[in-house]
Amino acid sequence: MESGDPHEDHDDLIELVASDETGFLSLFSQQQLHEFMLFEREYRLSQLELQEELS
Repeated sequence: MESGDPHEDHDDLIELVASDETGFLSLFSQQQLHEFMLFEREYRLSQLELQEELS
């Protein structure tokens, strides 16, 4: 997970937490997961807006 690319690191972290192999997902409540999904949506939208502005 030593890529240095913030976008790739972000995706790697999500995959790590969501993986059945790690069991990390069970550490979070439904409310925490819901809040994370809302945050993730806002993050992705802001990344798309930034890409549009740079184009």
